[in-house]
Amino acid sequence: MLNKKPSKGFLIRLISGITLGVIAIVTTLSVMLPSYAKWKTYYDGVIADKKQKEYLNSLPLEFLSITAELNKDVKYYDNDSAYPEKVDFTVKANFTEKGKDFSKKLSSKEYSMTVPDDFAKNGGTIVFSYTYQPDDTKNDKGETVTPDPIEKTTELKITLIEPDETVFKIIKEPTFTEAGYAENNKGVKKNLPALNLNDYTFETVVSSQMVRITHEDSGLVIRKAITDEIAVYNTDKKTFFYNNIDCHFASDIENLKISFEDGMFVLGAKDGTSVNIRKISAEKSIVAIGSGVVNIEEGFSVVKFIVNKGTTANLNSTISVTDMLVEEGGTLNITANGDTIRVADDGVIELYGTVNITSKTKGKATAVCLYNNSSIKVSSDSRITVTDYEYAFGKWVDNGTNEDGTPKGR
Repeated sequence: MLNKKPSKGFLIRLISGITLGVIAIVTTLSVMLPSYAKWKTYYDGVIADKKQKEYLNSLPLEFLSITAELNKDVKYYDNDSAYPEKVDFTVKANFTEKGKDFSKKLSSKEYSMTVPDDFAKNGGTIVFSYTYQPDDTKNDKGETVTPDPIEKTTELKITLIEPDETVFKIIKEPTFTEAGYAENNKGVKKNLPALNLNDYTFETVVSSQMVRITHEDSGLVIRKAITDEIAVYNTDKKTFFYNNIDCHFASDIENLKISFEDGMFVLGAKDGTSVNIRKISAEKSIVAIGSGVVNIEEGFSVVKFIVNKGTTANLNSTISVTDMLVEEGGTLNITANGDTIRVADDGVIELYGTVNITSKTKGKATAVCLYNNSSIKVSSDSRITVTDYEYAFGKWVDNGTNEDGTPKGR
């Protein structure tokens, strides 16, 4: 059988088809190759980003440093009035975790501050310190491990500012009963009224155990230390807490006025009338009755109890004291169960006024119990009446100790 040669038209069509196929393949590749390159770049970026995130997430919390700065509204002048307080500063602890830095503002209780003793005269460098306690971890055995605390410090150098005539220094500090005044460097005087709630604001700084008192008109600041505290219970058993500063504004219990004078709380009845309270608690303080008649329902313990001249204290329970003074012209009436006035070791009670002690137990107790080396003082003007007690006065002494060191009793 004879083979026929392809016609010329067929060859042209074949060549054209092959050419078109090659063009199609080339076109397809020209589209696919750039798209793959972009995809590969994107894929590699995703993988790298994932690895970076995994790395950052593996980074633990780390305590880096602390920083301290003086608040913008605070200035220390070179006039012997510069006394830095924690409230004058902003202190921050700086951390990093999972690749991110952040700071935490520290409260005044969380850090310590050391001020040079001569700062008021020379300024100087204040040192701040903060101790961070990392969280507990687990070791390979599953046991709890407490890391060592980490302490960081920072320093802040402060130069005192030379005052001009706009700056006043308190020369005579006002009290709750007397006015004071301030002067500038030109001798110009500015009067300061006695401390009150209208002319001053009072801010308690717990961390420093002090009260910052600001005169509204001048902006002058008076600092008073919190030295004593007292709790007073009303007849409904509600408790009110006062310190040696804010007690002057006590108004919670009807007719009761409180002040702090000469190192003692002075309780009294307004306008010389009478006031009823359930109890007082001031084991580390001196308490005096300063005016009127004060009726106290329950027993209490104080360092020293004083009944001033012209006042009356009526107690319906026992009292424990280290010292006691009933001035001539003062009256103390006590009615109680059991041993009534208990005087601590080495204490002294001075009964120069009128003292009436009455037992509710009818002959089964001691009116005044004097423990080791304590004593009682009276005068020819003393008027002391003891009713229905087995003993008016009893003196207790330690009877030594047992072989094991425990006391044998009194």
